[in-house]
Amino acid sequence: VISSSFQIPRTCVFKTKQNELSMSANLSELVESSKQRLEINFNKVNISLNNGMRGISAFENLKPNEQFLAVPAKNCLVTTTNQICPFDENVMSAQYWQRSPWFVRLALLLLKEKQLGKGSKYFDWIEQLPTNVPLPIFWDENELAKTNY
Repeated sequence: VISSSFQIPRTCVFKTKQNELSMSANLSELVESSKQRLEINFNKVNISLNNGMRGISAFENLKPNEQFLAVPAKNCLVTTTNQICPFDENVMSAQYWQRSPWFVRLALLLLKEKQLGKGSKYFDWIEQLPTNVPLPIFWDENELAKTNY
């Protein structure tokens, strides 16, 4: 549950090359799918498009401490310290899973869900993730030189 007193950026932004009309339709489908498949409750907010950028916008004023988004815990992709390895032993050992930091576990769970394709309850959200993230580790020497670092 996220309430209006929770400190979050005003807008989470992802840029895409899709045109605004098709993105707008995709966002409507994402919201409807989220309500049905993940039981997400949007209260006075919606996923929106503004100048080609996606984000969450309030369509009514929010009061202090008012809940505006709720996701049941059973529908969240999470990993915990004592979580049993969700993979078969031929895919990954339980020891590797237990030694892995939370972000590696979460990435592995996300990859597992992505592999399920439309069979994953997270499919519509996974489809929204960028396919390429230009991290500095992947920059060539020319790009690195531009940083003057």
